[in-house]
Amino acid sequence: MKSAVCLMIIVAVWLISISISLPLAIYQKVSTTVQGSMCKLTRLQLVAFQFIIIIIIIMMKIVHIIYNKDG
Repeated sequence: MKSAVCLMIIVAVWLISISISLPLAIYQKVSTTVQGSMCKLTRLQLVAFQFIIIIIIIMMKIVHIIYNKDG
């Protein structure tokens, strides 16, 4: 494999991983309690969080299928 193709694969993997995990960081808000600070999701953000988790699970299943092919 040429180094340009390897570089493109690495960049694609990073872009996909950032695009999946970035919304989790955007939607969470810091909440201060007596015990300390913690991240919380509001109701609307909880729906977005559930959607992101479903996408992650689907992508993990696709990767599992691709790597476990008999070939």
